[in-house]
Amino acid sequence: MEGITVDGGVAFDANLFFAASASRVPRRVPDVLNTYERSTDEQVCNRCHNVKPAIEYHTQKRFRLGIAKNCKKCTLGGSYVTTTEAIRCNHCEILLAPTGFPRDRRQLTGLKSKCKKCYASQSNERTTENAMCKNCEIVLPPCEYFTNKHNPSGIQGKCKECARQYDRTRALLKRTPT
Repeated sequence: MEGITVDGGVAFDANLFFAASASRVPRRVPDVLNTYERSTDEQVCNRCHNVKPAIEYHTQKRFRLGIAKNCKKCTLGGSYVTTTEAIRCNHCEILLAPTGFPRDRRQLTGLKSKCKKCYASQSNERTTENAMCKNCEIVLPPCEYFTNKHNPSGIQGKCKECARQYDRTRALLKRTPT
């Protein structure tokens, strides 16, 4: 039996080491190879409280049965009741079918309050009147302003030159050590 030294200078018997590792019992393999295999049982949905078969749930490996706690209908559709009645648009006040509204899972009805046409026209709106810059107080045409979709006029409050000057000074302030 010959001893082997390792980098740290510790000597150990190689034959004894390999004999001990060979006699180890292999790790026990579980009876069910895939514990996350989809369950064929029924389960109660946490949201709608209906008993549904496992096929009505999405697969989720982190749960014990391998399926989600909420059914597909509750997960995808939210807790709202779908309606086939006409709905009034809050912007143009026209009665439309539910298909005329974009979906929104956060709303109780599952639809946005404005119709699709109002959303489409909203992004194209931009003022054509001259506006006064809030910084230099000069009246300029809208082409002298950057666009801003959150502002009702569709343009920023500062003209392009004032906005650029503001950006330059902020960049210089960030670079200078304090």
